Amino acid sequence: VYARDILTGQSVRCDVIIDKIQTIEIVYTTTRLYLEDAPELFKLRAHDQHGSTFSSIEHFPYEWKLLNAAIVDEQ
Repeated sequence: VYARDILTGQSVRCDVIIDKIQTIEIVYTTTRLYLEDAPELFKLRAHDQHGSTFSSIEHFPYEWKLLNAAIVDEQ
């Protein structure tokens, strides 16, 4: 990607590498969530097939779904 400042004429160049997401990691600070507690912040990290971390996935849409533990155990 190239960009040029129209006022100064200065140009910059940036390499952009695009790859497939191989794994997604959910980062959190607690192992239990309680309905009456303050909300917990979750972060997602995506990795390619080589284990490299994607630097910008915050603009990808995703949807959280909470399931009953008994339902998850059956699968």
